[in-house]
Amino acid sequence: MLNAEIINKDEEIVKFVDDLLEEAVKQGVSDVHIEPQATNTRVRFRKDRKLYIPEGYDNIPKQLHEYIIARIKVLTKTMKLDVKKRPQDGRIKSNILGRDFVFRLLVYPTIHGESINIFNMDDYLQQYTVEELFNNDINLIKIFRRNLKKEEGLILFTGPTTVGKSTFIASTINELAGTGVKIRTIEDPVELQMDNTDQVQIDLYQGLDMTAALRSCCRGDVDVLYICELRQFEVAHIALEIGLNKGYKVLSTMHTNNGISTLFRFTEMGIKEYMTASALELVVGLRRTKKLCPHCKEKADLLESEFEGLGLTEEDIQNGKFYKAKGCDKCFNTGYTGKLALVEILEFTRSLKDAFVKGADADEMEKLAKKEGVYHSLAEDTRKKFINGDIDIEEARIFTF
Repeated sequence: MLNAEIINKDEEIVKFVDDLLEEAVKQGVSDVHIEPQATNTRVRFRKDRKLYIPEGYDNIPKQLHEYIIARIKVLTKTMKLDVKKRPQDGRIKSNILGRDFVFRLLVYPTIHGESINIFNMDDYLQQYTVEELFNNDINLIKIFRRNLKKEEGLILFTGPTTVGKSTFIASTINELAGTGVKIRTIEDPVELQMDNTDQVQIDLYQGLDMTAALRSCCRGDVDVLYICELRQFEVAHIALEIGLNKGYKVLSTMHTNNGISTLFRFTEMGIKEYMTASALELVVGLRRTKKLCPHCKEKADLLESEFEGLGLTEEDIQNGKFYKAKGCDKCFNTGYTGKLALVEILEFTRSLKDAFVKGADADEMEKLAKKEGVYHSLAEDTRKKFINGDIDIEEARIFTF
């Protein structure tokens, strides 16, 4: 480990950064945080949503912090060493333990110096089929592909950061891609580099913002347009307009809690209900949960009272396979290994569109969607995976209450 008295600073810093990335890969973490404090620097890993300090990384000498940051910036080949007062994005490609890994970086200024978030892109670079993404649920796949075949309209992928929206988008674009389809993306930043696709990187310093990029793309010949996120009224309005009037299929993302609330999010942004109803076709909601380690999970003998609030039927409880975490060498004694996608899907059918325009509230919309069989909620998907023994009761409670 580093100490303030090291003689060959350059060599030791290079080794420290290499060892840090290797340790992150070995432990299967999603994020590495290098955080300057008032008197020292610490490193924290995130795995399965939990932040922790890996052994030996809690008290790095503060005077070495700038050297660590500089080394990481050099590895990106794009970050500027002399820029320390504004955020910078970058990537590192590195061969670790005989495999190629890609890390996305965000460097941002704090009162104690520059802090770095290193995001392991390994899971996001994997190629998945639509069947894999929807856990081979025939009904969900049918609804998704039915809307994917439509030549126009908006398909939204929703959920918080790092739940797998980019993975779903990449797999969707991969399914749509072909010699007869023109696909263009507008991203900030470009997360996954894809073949057979024109990818546009937003660059505010060069005057290329989201609105300018969108208006430019509208004048071109496009079949499928992916917009990284609908955050502002103008961008959302243009996206709906494109899906409605330009004859494009539009894919995008939004940070909302569930499919039903997504409809009303547009209204909160100032979009008229008729416009949302005319363009929006499908909402796919995503979350990620900790998957029980298959090598050491143990059968859980749960009390009847513990099932309260989960929405399980008597049949579910009697026939379910319920397990709990234990811990072994293969999962670093955490009891969990990897993540599992929880998927929600809402098809915005004609009757739902009509009800929305007429002023139906969220409860009425949900009842109608379930009656038509076009709404599979996150809670339903969570219950299914809990009953199958993929997740424990603690994880089930997070997404069913």
